Amino acid sequence: MREERFGGIREERVTPVREERFGGIREERVEQPMVGRRTAVVAEEVVVQRSRPHPSGATIPPVRPHEHAHRGAPSPAPTLPAPPEPDQPVVQPLLLPHAPRTAPSRRSEPAVVVAQPPAPIAQAIPTPAAPAPAPVAPPAPAPVAAPAPAPVAAPAPVVAAKPVLPTTAPGTPGQNRIDRFLRLMNDRGASDLHLSVGRPPIFRLSGRMEPIRYRTLDRTDFVQLLEPIAPAHLWHEFVETGDIDFAYEVPGVSRFRVNLFRQERGDSAVLRIIPTKLMTVAQLGLPESIRKIVHLRSGLVLVTGPTGSGKSTTLSAIINEMNSTRAMHFVTIEDPIEFVHPNLKSLMSQREIGPHSKSFSAALRSAVREDPDAILVGEMRDLETISMALNAAETGVLVFGTLHTNSAAKTIDRVVNVFPADRQPGVRGTLASVLKGVVAQQLLRKKKGGRCAAVEILFGSNAMSSMIRDGKTHQISGLIKLGKKEGMIAMDDALKALVDNESIEPLAGLEKSIDKDDFRKWLKERGVQAPDDAH
Repeated sequence: MREERFGGIREERVTPVREERFGGIREERVEQPMVGRRTAVVAEEVVVQRSRPHPSGATIPPVRPHEHAHRGAPSPAPTLPAPPEPDQPVVQPLLLPHAPRTAPSRRSEPAVVVAQPPAPIAQAIPTPAAPAPAPVAPPAPAPVAAPAPAPVAAPAPVVAAKPVLPTTAPGTPGQNRIDRFLRLMNDRGASDLHLSVGRPPIFRLSGRMEPIRYRTLDRTDFVQLLEPIAPAHLWHEFVETGDIDFAYEVPGVSRFRVNLFRQERGDSAVLRIIPTKLMTVAQLGLPESIRKIVHLRSGLVLVTGPTGSGKSTTLSAIINEMNSTRAMHFVTIEDPIEFVHPNLKSLMSQREIGPHSKSFSAALRSAVREDPDAILVGEMRDLETISMALNAAETGVLVFGTLHTNSAAKTIDRVVNVFPADRQPGVRGTLASVLKGVVAQQLLRKKKGGRCAAVEILFGSNAMSSMIRDGKTHQISGLIKLGKKEGMIAMDDALKALVDNESIEPLAGLEKSIDKDDFRKWLKERGVQAPDDAH
């Protein structure tokens, strides 16, 4: 607030931007803060009273434009003076040469101001101030001519937030078109369903690919079958990248692991059945000695085998027995979650890559801080994941992992060879101290239909630790044969047992054997002629 005096006139200015005088009208413009790119302009008109009375004898009171406006009543019409004297010029109301007058405020009528001839400033006599009215809400400003508006830049475009896509399948399980194929798949005992553009649907029955009687699928068929069961965010990912994994369940039938991928001839999908009912060690026909793993408290256990060899099923049987007999916290990290374990004696925390964590390594890093007694790593795919699994086992946690190898000796070499050469001696030392067991298995077609597993089992020992530390993994097979009393089983011995009880064909056993020369010699001793080039 600043006060200035000119002669007898007192002027109070509230941070004005510009002052203009036209005759007896003074205009003050005060810019208010920007609100929505609009500028509020407050203007006030002040009338300088004449220094002598009107010839008619009437005294003209000061004109206050907002005296009545703030009460919500229209301003009264002013008392007009008598006609001026002949020598006195008539002053017309002065209009500001700017933009047209703005519309009057909706709250009150505009005050009428009659401009009088200005008196010389030196002779102006201030009019006594009227008593201040009671405090009320600020009155609406009197309309004045507004200056031409300055050009205002167009407002920045509003960018809509990216919608969050739902993470659940839009279809209703049990009512989707593909459910008919999945029910037929379960009824016929197939393990996989293949859907590919340009081919009819194909089942894998007992390891063999068998087409079903159905028309050739086109792109429209593929979308109508798969899009309703895929989570929306993953379907968008498939459209962009051409490769996704997720799980789908048909109530009362089974769960399925689904992989969508894009290939030269178009889109394809593979759906693998995951039994809803958890199997036990006995129901799977696994060796009784595998139960020793259930009682381990710490260390690393690796379950290995080619793709589709039943690694997940074997692990689920081991975990199910631990869940039924031990009170512990079990964390599983899978992509996707296959077997769903209920909370029995143990607390089961099952996490899926994608919805629950961005990668195996990130989930494993978090799992170590979640007070686990045991951790399952669905796939040890890279150096970082394998390294973190070894570190977790060193801290005293029991860690289960899977690899794609078909024997215990190759499993140890695979873990070591993932690391650079300069780190391998240290990794051998760590692996020798934490490795408690290796279960390697392969699936074979039975003579009477169905499939069975040949399982190799290696348990940790001082001799095994020395072989790993010294890089003599080629001696692991001999160690397993010598450890039969501890429940160890060699892969070739497991295959020979299946041939002896006539579960599998002899040549099928030879195909899966590790030492093929020894296995061929064994077959010849039993009168089975095996070609020398069989492998």
